[in-house]
Parts: sequence; C-alpha cells; structure tokens
Amino acid sequence: NKLDKQAKLQSLMTETRAQIPDPASSQSGEERAKLYYYHGKVLDCLPSYTKEAEDCLSKALKNDPSNMEAWLTLGHVYWKKEKLEEALNCFRSAEELEPKGKEPLREVARVLRLLGKDRNERTENVEAAVEKAKKAVAADVKD
Repeated sequence: NKLDKQAKLQSLMTETRAQIPDPASSQSGEERAKLYYYHGKVLDCLPSYTKEAEDCLSKALKNDPSNMEAWLTLGHVYWKKEKLEEALNCFRSAEELEPKGKEPLREVARVLRLLGKDRNERTENVEAAVEKAKKAVAADVKD
C-alpha cells in the first residue's frame, strides 16, 4: 500500500544518505559541491517538496555552478514547491550548460507549457515548448 511504500522509501533514503559523507567536513569546494548534490538528489526522491533538498542543492550550486545535474534537480525541487518560474530558471541554467542536452530541453518544454498570465502568453509558451521538445527528441530519437 501507499504508506508502506513511503515508509520504505524514507528508510532507503535515510540509509543512502548515511553512506554519503557530510559535505561540511570536506576541505575541497569541488568535493563539497558533489556531496551536497548527492544529498539533494537523494532527498529529491521524495514525492513532495523538502526544504533540506533545496538547501543542499543550492549549496552544491554555490560551490559548483557548472553542475548541470544539480540545476535539473533543483528545478524539480522548485516544481514540487510549485515555484514554476524558479524551476524554469534552473532548467534554463542547465540548458545553458548543455544547449543540445535532451534533459534540459525536455524540462524547459514541460514547464513552459504550464506558464502564462494570459491566453497570448500561454500560446507563445506552448509554441516555444513544442520547439524545445522537438530539439529534445532530435537529441535522442531512441528515448
């Protein structure tokens, strides 16, 4: 049942995080960034928003703003928080790092479809989303 699955997920997440060293104990900014990312990525497995995931990923990006995966994961965290503009900004940051990457293109497309203050803006966003989605498919037609 759903509660058993959530309890099992929570348990696995706790076990996994226990195996990842504490980022604060790392002397290297690069290593600290990776460790914060790993903690944030594990926390992103939860179905709902957690502040701790947001904090870990923000710290990872402060230490290494070139981590495309951290930008994507932080975007997912903001999406769960229902902060779609922030999610879009994260996905666009990932896209800047990998302009032809299928994942950043796909995520930008997914969020764009949901944004728009009026009919014209929503229409423009859907058209832009379709273009991003086409590029994502072209990047990997087998996905």
